[in-house]
Amino acid sequence: MRAMRSKVLVGGLTSLVAGGLLVAAAPSANAVEKVKRGDCSKQSTWKLELDTEAGKIEVDFDAKTPKAGKTWKYKVKQDGVVRHKGKTVSERDGDVEVDKKVNNRKGKDTIVVRVEQPKSGEVCKAKLTI
Repeated sequence: MRAMRSKVLVGGLTSLVAGGLLVAAAPSANAVEKVKRGDCSKQSTWKLELDTEAGKIEVDFDAKTPKAGKTWKYKVKQDGVVRHKGKTVSERDGDVEVDKKVNNRKGKDTIVVRVEQPKSGEVCKAKLTI
């Protein structure tokens, strides 16, 4: 009888823990995700993904370019105001990534990400409202 209670108790606790993890991993009911794709000024393509969660907008920009090791300048604007700027280098496969967070302001937010490869002159510009 005692062994049976232990199994039931352990099984019950395991279910509670597993259930709690599932609830914690579930996205917020207010979370929003938007994705947009486009072409750059030359041969590259881009994808912009915006996710809202916990008062922030996660900005995930990816460009598929043909060359690795190239330096790209980037700017992330929110409603016309520069929130982030800097440089990044294309990865081995040519991917250029800009992953940033901005505050989620009341109402709609327009996010613009612009990356430029100064030597080639190629520009990728993505705009999405969330």
